[in-house]
Amino acid sequence: MVLLHLDNPQDVKTCRIIDSTRRLQKSLGLLWKTSRQDTRRFPKLLEEPFLGQCLMAFHLKEARDLGEITYGDEHVHQGTYSVRVFPLRENYLGVLIENVTDRQRADEVLRVSGERFRQLSRACRNMRSSN
Repeated sequence: MVLLHLDNPQDVKTCRIIDSTRRLQKSLGLLWKTSRQDTRRFPKLLEEPFLGQCLMAFHLKEARDLGEITYGDEHVHQGTYSVRVFPLRENYLGVLIENVTDRQRADEVLRVSGERFRQLSRACRNMRSSN
């Protein structure tokens, strides 16, 4: 989990990372030592719709599932992350982030394996019907 603070709730660029769990830091491969970080240190993140969607959830005062995003920069390992955001009191937002890169890779391996099995089954049926 990450705790964000909006210095100016109208400007997503004023969003600061106040704290994050050690588990999340390990999962994302976060490459910083302290918790408090200005999001301007993550210029690629500012280009993504992610922070804008966080700001929208804040203004609507409702939790939002942002789905899966692919992200990586010099501070965060490249990966696919499942993201949920929920507004807290005052100008704070909570963001739940789960690294789903390994699960996504496993899903792809299963999909390819299933397709190979279907092709093999069709080939076997075709061989039996031609005999």
